[in-house]
Amino acid sequence: MLTYYGFVTLLFLGITALYFGMLIGHLVNHIKENTGYILATFCFMLIITTLAFIGGIATHSLTY
Repeated sequence: MLTYYGFVTLLFLGITALYFGMLIGHLVNHIKENTGYILATFCFMLIITTLAFIGGIATHSLTY
């Protein structure tokens, strides 16, 4: 059963995945130039993934 919260979460995750897909593609082009930037981006992605995971658990709790 897909509720409003579940739909919003899926939409947010889809947009986030699309954004990071383009970001990774951009980073691959510049991987030899700035390693620190890549490290910072990886940490940022890790934080986003954690937040999305927590949001998914919260959404699942709200649905049931």
